Amino acid sequence: MSDLFWRDSKLYFGKRVVGEIVPDSKYPAMWRIVRPHGSLSDMVNRTRAKDACAAAFLGADRQNRRGRHSHLEAGTSGFSPPLVPEAVPAEINACAEAD
Repeated sequence: MSDLFWRDSKLYFGKRVVGEIVPDSKYPAMWRIVRPHGSLSDMVNRTRAKDACAAAFLGADRQNRRGRHSHLEAGTSGFSPPLVPEAVPAEINACAEAD
């Protein structure tokens, strides 16, 4: 994506800031990603932080273009309800109890 670039510790998409990394307060060679709601990620080296920040933006941008935020909101989770003993037919329960 040609419009995505770094200037100092901020990631830009065109003229808009879409990500930021900050140095860790305790370990000077380590960095953290500033999340959209303001919390910080785990600390990593600067190269990894920049890569993860860009990947997070690209992933969020891809989901926004699809019109949903997660597979759960789209109703495609793929999970079925667990099989509970009460839902098993009586004749199967009787066979299991006989063993």
